[in-house]
Amino acid sequence: MTSSITVPPLQSGVVNEVRRRLIEEIINGTFQDGTLPTATDIAQKYGVGSATINRAMKYLQKEGWVERRAGIGTFLGPRARLTETGLPPAPAAAATPRDTSAPSVFRKNSFNLAVTVLPLDFSLNDWHVQHLLQGIDQAAAHENVTIELIGPCGGDDDLFARRLERSRPDLLAFLKPRIQSAPLLREARRLKIPCLATGTHWRDLDIPLIEEDGVQGACDGTRALIRAGHRRIGFLCPLAPAHLWFDRRKGYETAMREAFGDLDQNLFFWTGFEEGRADLAQLDTWLKKQKPTALLIAAGFDVASLKTFVASGAVRIPQTLSVVTFDNRADFYATILGSPTPLDIIDLPLEKMGAEVVRLAAAFRTGTPLPPRTLVPCTLVPGNTISPPSTR
Repeated sequence: MTSSITVPPLQSGVVNEVRRRLIEEIINGTFQDGTLPTATDIAQKYGVGSATINRAMKYLQKEGWVERRAGIGTFLGPRARLTETGLPPAPAAAATPRDTSAPSVFRKNSFNLAVTVLPLDFSLNDWHVQHLLQGIDQAAAHENVTIELIGPCGGDDDLFARRLERSRPDLLAFLKPRIQSAPLLREARRLKIPCLATGTHWRDLDIPLIEEDGVQGACDGTRALIRAGHRRIGFLCPLAPAHLWFDRRKGYETAMREAFGDLDQNLFFWTGFEEGRADLAQLDTWLKKQKPTALLIAAGFDVASLKTFVASGAVRIPQTLSVVTFDNRADFYATILGSPTPLDIIDLPLEKMGAEVVRLAAAFRTGTPLPPRTLVPCTLVPGNTISPPSTR
């Protein structure tokens, strides 16, 4: 039989060798009845201990090759069945997994929404997460939804899976996920728990997402500068391959092309990915050479890069340089810039995104499938950092 699934390369250790050999046997159709021998029988066949077999089976179950049921036996898992046709179905489990497209039967009157805060250090001391949770909490007061907070267990996917097995939420929401935490999503899917996430980092992982509309926000911010009379509008953006920066660049380019046709590529300045770590010498050269009269800043933390220029008097905001930035903290940068003047910001709709988590959960409870992508509009919040271009 020919299979399209590639056997993982041989790694060091007896457990990995046993794992590899079992995968080969599964792919080659050794277990035609869909049932695997006992750990003792396999141990005798391979000449290793039962503990080694059990450890290998643990990895195979995580990867979807087998399904182990306490007191019943070990059966071919969903991944194995992708390589075979005509295999008999495995014996019914004690509980039938829920369909991930929409719930059909609920065991209780209240809908259990589990929330996992990422990244893996599980810090709630994060303004982004705090605003998301605030929106969730406020919206839950108006819906019959119970909120349960589940930590990411430091990235230990086995421990995370055990917590999910105990809780068995009706829906799991990941807040502020990063690609490094994707194994936790795999565990939730293995347990047939429907999921959604906020933000853009998991856009390629086929999971329903609730995102800020970065394209619309950047368009609105750029248009506000254009209405003030600016043409030389620079765009500061982290040089990092992430969807949110692509979205914000697209919005900036869209507004600039609508207003002026061609777009001067020299108006782009790419900053370092670390917060506030733009190369100041390069930024100084760029400001002097390109002479932008306004800046649209894709990442709020890059506002800190202007502090040196404001302190030296090389830049005066908004007299010589108008500024609009993505963030939701209009007053946060006053001390950084040495001025009580609040910034004009493109407000990240974090509370609304949190509320949208609950709204979608409530709709999901009634049988409505989760939409693949929900965009929440950003809002342009006026400050005092936009003025007509200087005639210097």
